[in-house]
Amino acid sequence: MLLWLILKGKVLTNSERYRRHLVVDSCCGLCGATEEDFSHLFRDCTEARLLWVRVVKDEKLAKFLSIDFRTWLMANIENRQHFSITKEDWDIAFCTFLWNIWVNRNYRMFSPESISFEGIYHRSMWMIAEFGRASSSLRPANNIFTASLFGSMGGSAYGVD
Repeated sequence: MLLWLILKGKVLTNSERYRRHLVVDSCCGLCGATEEDFSHLFRDCTEARLLWVRVVKDEKLAKFLSIDFRTWLMANIENRQHFSITKEDWDIAFCTFLWNIWVNRNYRMFSPESISFEGIYHRSMWMIAEFGRASSSLRPANNIFTASLFGSMGGSAYGVD
């Protein structure tokens, strides 16, 4: 659901909240950057980068952090082994990381609690492992998750091969 909301531009980042006159500025609540848009929140924020640096191949990190946001999203969902250090279930891992970045951001924005970077990483890894255990006997070889959301589009369509 979060991924669909991101793709539709419906997640209330501070930039969007500012545009709707719900807050007085569009700054990032995590790192204080001038604007918290989708790209900043999920990829460019120092908090998010700590996670991506840990899970993305070193030789692919510069490209991972520089391609435009929509291409970045689609490439990480469609091309399961391009950026990932691990070779299994990158689409699931990527979406889980996005979810935990979003949850942590909301904890910090709306309550006194927050999760450390290590907490985000470990919570994500636990969720990924749980998903793997739950679906190991049910998941066919092809990528049903991606196909059901986006149809059949290859990773090369996003210029990241």
